[in-house]
Amino acid sequence: MTELRGPHTNGRAGGPEGWGPAQLATCSSELSPHARFRLDGNDLHLDIDIVPWQAALGDEVVVETLIDKVQVKIPESTSSGDRVRVPGRGYPARSGTGDLYISFTIVGPPVLLERERHLYEKLQRATGEGVSAPREIRHEC
Repeated sequence: MTELRGPHTNGRAGGPEGWGPAQLATCSSELSPHARFRLDGNDLHLDIDIVPWQAALGDEVVVETLIDKVQVKIPESTSSGDRVRVPGRGYPARSGTGDLYISFTIVGPPVLLERERHLYEKLQRATGEGVSAPREIRHEC
């Protein structure tokens, strides 16, 4: 809710305009959801997809904010759901600009090329990790 005080007419038909007793006007506004950002107070939240090698090795990516672009470091050994904070790149408001929080989701390649499959199999052998059997999920009532 925003309150505005300002000039008004003195109330006489055709009379001069001036500054009389302060008039109070209130208005409210609602922000529409953004296609990419979620707003929490003055903080913005953004989800971005990264590929497995970016998650494992770390990387730097350029992220478009509401106002400009910023270079963001993806830390080594990032997991899905991990997030980084970019101070001062959130929603600008009178009370101050919030922060930008970027959450990462690791996504596999849409198509696995033969060379990529070979490299994943090599990585699997090197780590000693096999393809695990499906785990049983129990629901307790």
